[in-house]
Amino acid sequence: MGTISGPQTISDVLKQLIAFDADDRAIWPVDLLRQQLRGQLLYELRQSDSSHQRVLAELTHSTQHPLDSFEDLLVHPHPPVELLQLTKDFAKLSYADRHSPLAPEVSLLLYYGCIVVAMIRCRQRISSLGDDDLRQGLDWAIRQPWVEDRMRKLLQEGMAFLHTSRL
Repeated sequence: MGTISGPQTISDVLKQLIAFDADDRAIWPVDLLRQQLRGQLLYELRQSDSSHQRVLAELTHSTQHPLDSFEDLLVHPHPPVELLQLTKDFAKLSYADRHSPLAPEVSLLLYYGCIVVAMIRCRQRISSLGDDDLRQGLDWAIRQPWVEDRMRKLLQEGMAFLHTSRL
């Protein structure tokens, strides 16, 4: 067994566990992608911005349904729009950060998912992203083989909403 020398980032450890393609993009195992979606919402958001700790605690505990994971937030019948906004912003930053512990695919799913959930459940726009760009993102997410049926149905609901409604 080899020894580890010096401090390692999460990115360094992941490179030892995950294969990479010719463009140095991670080829994430399906189970790991799904597990990240079930990641601890409060922990991840606190790590990204500690200035929102009190608000995050209030938002995740202010509903009848527990909001422990990203997935909980996306399937919640009445999610707090502020929490959707914070999560969308976190996902956008995570996607741009090569050292983020979240897979870029999960970051994108969270990003588009939060926008759609805010639209269909809260009747609010939390992004300046145009409908055509949002449709493209949703189409990408719907086609991902690792996205489970419950999440795919939500994304398809968002796509249908974009075709029939105006916000």
